[in-house]
Amino acid sequence: VTESIERLTAGIEEMKTKVATANAEVVTCVREATKRAFEQLVPSMEVDIECADPAELETHVARFRIRSKDTPLAATTSAGAGEWRYGLQELSGGQRTLLNLSLLLALARHRPSLVLLMDEVDAALDENNAARVAALLKELSARSQVIAISHRVEFHRAADHIVKLHKERDYTIVKDT
Repeated sequence: VTESIERLTAGIEEMKTKVATANAEVVTCVREATKRAFEQLVPSMEVDIECADPAELETHVARFRIRSKDTPLAATTSAGAGEWRYGLQELSGGQRTLLNLSLLLALARHRPSLVLLMDEVDAALDENNAARVAALLKELSARSQVIAISHRVEFHRAADHIVKLHKERDYTIVKDT
């Protein structure tokens, strides 16, 4: 019995080590992909995900840190060029949307799903940012089925296929274009 308990305990410890290693690898991968996506979407800023110990995600939190890139325009912002800030209060609503999308797209790249459903993710974005998001979703569509609900022409231009829906009396009309 003692030998069985020791083997079981050793097996549990081995699995904990494997899980910690896998967690650390995923955090690193998602962190780098989030940074790349955010840089594409918001070229004037940098983002990083900081986690004291990625191997111990259940006890250590991850948090965003953000800074403006070293440009004359960045020097006039409240954050200042090159100074890391924690939290999202420095970001506009559109920039927060782009940061959230960067993280979601990084996760989707790391572990592609069969279907990615995006419902009006471009609602708070201007035309340029909507076009950038559409381009990233188009790139992601090579690995996953992307369904994006949008009224924006920038998304329509990037689409492989458009289905238009509208309500008529008590039923929905589907128009395949």
